[in-house]
Amino acid sequence: MSINQKLSATERQAAAPAVKKMRKDAILKRRELIKHATEMFLEMGYEKASMNNLVKRSGSSKSTIYKHFRSRQALFIAVLDEIIRDHMEPIESLDLTTLSIEEGLKLIGRTSLKVITSQDFVNLCRIIYAEAERIPYVGNTYYEHGPKRGMAGVVKYLSTMVEKGRIKCTDPSAAAEYFWGMILYKSMLQRYCGIRGPLTTREQIIHVDKVVDAFMSAFIEKIT
Repeated sequence: MSINQKLSATERQAAAPAVKKMRKDAILKRRELIKHATEMFLEMGYEKASMNNLVKRSGSSKSTIYKHFRSRQALFIAVLDEIIRDHMEPIESLDLTTLSIEEGLKLIGRTSLKVITSQDFVNLCRIIYAEAERIPYVGNTYYEHGPKRGMAGVVKYLSTMVEKGRIKCTDPSAAAEYFWGMILYKSMLQRYCGIRGPLTTREQIIHVDKVVDAFMSAFIEKIT
């Protein structure tokens, strides 16, 4: 007979809040550890970061940390998931329903450019590129949760505009690839190579406006 079978209904009901609190505490502790680990990885890189350093930063015991993350690799992947989710949220939550196709693409472009060329994201990508060959799952996780999701979002947006009869676009998937390339390639390359700092808000607006105008001429036919 199991422990639960031995307990009365009243005893099980009394124990339930304690279990819920324990789960909530575990979730909060995991989030706290990820926050400290994020700062650690971004400041130190993957090679110099360690579980011992996380112990010092978080004030948690090593046994507590290993209870949540079985290795430094598992910890880094958890950090990667968290950062990408946080960075994708502003892009995926955009409300484009009342905007014209030009306005919608410009809003996507400006929001994405600001996120992807931010210092934290640049630091993260430098770590990912350095570790992707040694830890393939790191590169796969970044690609699936970041660039691939962003691309799918633009494909969906263009396809929706086609379905609504507002534009003609023969190949939304190919168009989305060109859009992302035109928006991000040069800016990302210059940032990741340390050639320049983040674009100013004005520079972002000018760059995205030029790209959208060229993109519309090449790939989109508006229906009036």
